[in-house]
Amino acid sequence: MRLLLDQIQEPFEWQESVPFEADSFETDDLRELGPVEVSGRLEPVHPGFHLRLRLVWNQTMECTRCLEPITGTTTIESHLLLMTDDGGDTPTELELEAEDLGVVLVEDGELETDSLVREQVQLELPMKALCREGCRGLCPQCGTNLNETSCECTPARDPRWDALAGLETS
Repeated sequence: MRLLLDQIQEPFEWQESVPFEADSFETDDLRELGPVEVSGRLEPVHPGFHLRLRLVWNQTMECTRCLEPITGTTTIESHLLLMTDDGGDTPTELELEAEDLGVVLVEDGELETDSLVREQVQLELPMKALCREGCRGLCPQCGTNLNETSCECTPARDPRWDALAGLETS
């Protein structure tokens, strides 16, 4: 959806469903992503606009350690300050301060909600998905899921540590 900010003079609310392909995100663990249900409220404030978003979606990820699917629903709420460029020279590089992280610069006074929603979803996806905190993963030798059963494999010894084997601990 495209919102023309110069036409918004009073609070504006909308709802939309934004579909995304799971492989379009920058993570290898995301297998499926349902449409993102968006509820938004845009309100003019000086010197820009206050944007409140509520995003809800279903996702299936793969556990980084044991490769089991992790299915769940994610709900996030974001509050952002939208600033429009004034048509002047906008520097290509800016140094951001902590208070600037909730500020979005909107070029040409047009807010493309799909890209903003994509960014919020990407920020919420875990870098390493785990099915549970104590996931034991897979045996590196036989591939057995160590959360379900144990295996008879002996741990491989790293020969790079052999020089330290003769040292005594005190």
